[in-house]
Amino acid sequence: MLVSLQCLQLPNFVPMIIAVNTRTFTENSAMLNFIEPCLQLIVAQHPEHSFIFIAEKPMLMQIGKPQNVQTVIIKQQAAIPLLWKIWHRYKLPFLLKKIKANVLINAAGDGAMRTKVPQCLIVNNLNFLLYPEWNIKKYKWYMQSNSGAFYQKATKIIAATPFLKKQLIAQYKVDESKIAVIYPGTNPLYQPITWDEKELIKEQFSNGKEYFLFYGEVNLSANIIMLLKAFSFFKKRQKSNMQLIIITKNADENHPVLASIATYKYRNEVILLRKLTAQNLHSITAAAYAFVSVGYYENDFSKLFNVLQCRVPVVTGNLEANIEMLAGAALYANPTNFEDIADKMMLLFKNEDKRLNCIENGEQIIKEYSWELSAHIFWKTILATIE
Repeated sequence: MLVSLQCLQLPNFVPMIIAVNTRTFTENSAMLNFIEPCLQLIVAQHPEHSFIFIAEKPMLMQIGKPQNVQTVIIKQQAAIPLLWKIWHRYKLPFLLKKIKANVLINAAGDGAMRTKVPQCLIVNNLNFLLYPEWNIKKYKWYMQSNSGAFYQKATKIIAATPFLKKQLIAQYKVDESKIAVIYPGTNPLYQPITWDEKELIKEQFSNGKEYFLFYGEVNLSANIIMLLKAFSFFKKRQKSNMQLIIITKNADENHPVLASIATYKYRNEVILLRKLTAQNLHSITAAAYAFVSVGYYENDFSKLFNVLQCRVPVVTGNLEANIEMLAGAALYANPTNFEDIADKMMLLFKNEDKRLNCIENGEQIIKEYSWELSAHIFWKTILATIE
């Protein structure tokens, strides 16, 4: 992800060792998309400090190889709660002591127990609490049992949305003063394209036809089956040649959800794409008629902001966090009701004024956010954690 490097105008301090725990990151995850641009800026603007990234495999983040960055690879032997507990209570505190860390940025959503190193904990979702049915059982149990202790142990907490801040206060009695809200920014690669460029993209990827777009991880919580049902309902009602493009990196055609497309009535009008270049992903996004993401929860608002920056309207779930972040830039549907989702898709298709209104509102919303501002708040929160 490319971001511009502008001076953050922050004070200089005695050189510090800043540990960043990224062990649970996966490629294109919401947390990676959220934290990577901020850390790019912070690392570049503060060469006087050392950053040690703790990871399970070589760095996924596009930080580059500046002299003030090191990576420590700690592989997990098995994904079981007992080993998670040993990691948080013993191994991570020992590592922090060994590297003489002044502060820990815990980007894995959990905490290091039994350490005196001040911690800045990043919370990008509370899905294990709010949507337990969509989480792996052992992970749900582990986080429900330990998250309260993690949040109380943290010196400072960064929440990705005001909704999460409210939940931390209500559910875990976290002191409001120790929570900072940091909004995502937008990737400058994502920009509107001309009508001619859109036509070329449609010729290349959708047989020259308009299309709805979804991209992200394919799992139960992404609600792809309900999206396919909504698309069927749309096709029956509108009798149009509209296509549906699904882009994913984490699944192939043998994935149970995607394999079901083989028996889908409109399978010839569903296009599955994988492993696209960043430029192709931008072009397909910018040429879309609308972006449809109706998962049971949403925690990757940087992706949705990129869509809005391309002047593409959004249909998403009627969740409090979505409405809070997107306001009038999206249409909201019940994720459990395919007819409601289809109705919102049809509204954009039939009502050009409504579609343009969503686009214009989106342009106004994204003006309020930037990675430079987010990184500035992030850095101030790190300093507050140490103080």
